[in-house]
Amino acid sequence: MATAADIIKAALRKSGIQAHETEIEAEEIAAGLEDLNDWASRFETSVLALGFVPVSNAGDTINIPLEAV
Repeated sequence: MATAADIIKAALRKSGIQAHETEIEAEEIAAGLEDLNDWASRFETSVLALGFVPVSNAGDTINIPLEAV
């Protein structure tokens, strides 16, 4: 399982928003955490129940398979 920070960093890099060699700022992680919780909660209620529980810290483990994100 991945942490919230792992998912946020991967999303920023895969989308081209953040370069691999650039450090991700704390503000970006905080915004990403809010976006992750919003997205996963909407996905959970309208698409497919994966057992997502909103997280409050970037170091929290996301208890859904990484390939589902």
